[in-house]
Amino acid sequence: MRTRACSIYLLWESIIDFLYLNIIVLTSIFMKDFRIPITTRHEILCKFRQFCSSYGNQLAVTFLALATIDRILLSQRSQ
Repeated sequence: MRTRACSIYLLWESIIDFLYLNIIVLTSIFMKDFRIPITTRHEILCKFRQFCSSYGNQLAVTFLALATIDRILLSQRSQ
């Protein structure tokens, strides 16, 4: 199963979604609930959070689209 391109795309999509949700949600919880100003104290963390917020979701959608295209092409080739 891991040798198919579709499973690799879906695996990477899951990893990126997991990291995206953890980074964005955890920093939001720290900032709002515990009142820990993470992004104002640490500039690199602020930039990393912004990068993950901008590109994390787009990468996950891209991997999902690639997996879908791979499955469509694979099913058309076998017919």
